[in-house]
Amino acid sequence: MRSQTPKVLHELCGRPMVLWPVAAALQAGAGRVIVVDSPERALQAVLPDGVELAVQPRPDGTGGAVMAAWQEPHPPTGRRSSCSAGMCRS
Repeated sequence: MRSQTPKVLHELCGRPMVLWPVAAALQAGAGRVIVVDSPERALQAVLPDGVELAVQPRPDGTGGAVMAAWQEPHPPTGRRSSCSAGMCRS
């Protein structure tokens, strides 16, 4: 894509692409949703209330994104979250 807009903020059927998996996780009943972003935090403005943001200091692939999400504080229950594809739930 030749655009100044981050790829995941381009709209698909009237919704930024990043919100499709977020909405699916919330509708499926995920107890906790974490979206991994760059230090510029371009995604922060479009995330719905209750969705957490983890910052990946430097882009280093999916493994680095999962580690950034994994390092977020634990939910109030004190249980460790299980992460898959950058989304976590307790």
